[in-house]
Amino acid sequence: MIRGGNNAATNAASQGGSIELTPGKSTGATQGLQGLLTFNHMFVKGGGTSTQWNLQCFTAAMTVNEGGATPTNIAGVAHTVGENTVETHVLGSETPINASAAVTAAHTVCAGATAGEVTDSGRILHCRSF
Repeated sequence: MIRGGNNAATNAASQGGSIELTPGKSTGATQGLQGLLTFNHMFVKGGGTSTQWNLQCFTAAMTVNEGGATPTNIAGVAHTVGENTVETHVLGSETPINASAAVTAAHTVCAGATAGEVTDSGRILHCRSF
């Protein structure tokens, strides 16, 4: 558990403790890739397919596999697929992901017609219904 400290002061200038999570940065003379910030959950691997960097959908309570085309219950993106578990990057993570076609930098992605993969939304806002 990570928790910022409490503050029992009774004035408007008081502040509770903050938490800052910062990924590592590339600081060399030639810039490399910056560190990713990921939030991971562990799920039971269901009886279907789970592939690293593909979307994972709930198949039962705390159980995931790749969903079908254009799924509605996305749990996250598979990071590590074990024999019985799937470590999944969840909402708020910066994560690599398999795409069914090229994605434009800075565009959002949406669950696509290819199971487990995403497609470019065509813009920088929310996904559209196709």
